[in-house]
Amino acid sequence: MATLQPSLAQQVASGAVRNLTMTAKVSRPVLSTILRNAAAFPPSILESISQAGGGTLYDLNGFPVYYEVAMDKVQYDYIHDHQLYNAYRQAVYARTNVISLPAGTADNQLGAVEVKAAWKVLSDTERRSGRFHTVQALLGGAKTPVTVGLVGFHVFVVNGLQGAWATFAQMDNAPSGRPATSGTFNFFNPNCKIPGSGKPCPLNVKDADPGQVLQITPDADAATKLNTYMHYILRQADAKSPWQYYNLIDVQWALVPKVISDLKAPVPPPLPNGTPNIPANNKDMLNPVLETFLQLPYPMPPGPPAPGNSCLACHQYATTAAVGIQQPPYATSYSFMFGRASALPTDAP
Repeated sequence: MATLQPSLAQQVASGAVRNLTMTAKVSRPVLSTILRNAAAFPPSILESISQAGGGTLYDLNGFPVYYEVAMDKVQYDYIHDHQLYNAYRQAVYARTNVISLPAGTADNQLGAVEVKAAWKVLSDTERRSGRFHTVQALLGGAKTPVTVGLVGFHVFVVNGLQGAWATFAQMDNAPSGRPATSGTFNFFNPNCKIPGSGKPCPLNVKDADPGQVLQITPDADAATKLNTYMHYILRQADAKSPWQYYNLIDVQWALVPKVISDLKAPVPPPLPNGTPNIPANNKDMLNPVLETFLQLPYPMPPGPPAPGNSCLACHQYATTAAVGIQQPPYATSYSFMFGRASALPTDAP
């Protein structure tokens, strides 16, 4: 903030302008924490998170996708009240307490909510299309805001158990199920060919510029029906609403839920997955612009199908931030936000 003009800094602080600095879904501090705590992670989970953190997705205009992670006031207050923004305080607290984000209440009061959003720099044509929810944003330390459009987002709603996970995408992002031979997309060019070979450009390649993205697993059937209904409702309320151009991909929850706060501290990862409705085996629940490079390959190679990826399969391994004292990492209520905490040596208890 110190490098921004006062008026612009105020707009960023109020939320009128986003300050987007992440070009990966997992930030460098979180990735560093995961790598330092590598013994707690199965190789497949560690590899998956590293790929999400290390790969940059570029649009067809050569701009990277920027990512933003946000929380509601309930989660903010929980972290603030327990001083869990301090890595050392996390370590001390988690030794004798279960880190369990607040759940909603019976009177319809929401509990903790996290949102991870993916933003695309818009061209003049895209900005005029009305097909994107847009905000003004500062990119990579720039001092002049640009217009970015929302291209995908996750929502994690805490319920005291394993939580509910929903993922959404702008409908123009990429073809679904198989490559398209025509059409206009944000991250797929039907006419893309490898120079000198005439072969189609490879799909979902890390750091490819421009990117060539395919959504490997189509939207769930129930989500497709719900999307049709919600698009109709949105158009009835506002014929120009950009939200009619967003689709729910799928929702994940626990079929055999466990009460996290009932676990005995200290709690090591992984947390229970509660037998999710979308199993991690042989099916993905991934967003093509937030987890582009984790999707199952296309076409599937011969032999047994590879294990799929999903929200719970990854987030059950979320842990406390690494600190300069010898201790195992502790589980953090399925939230990687805690891994972003830092502390100076003088903060040590």
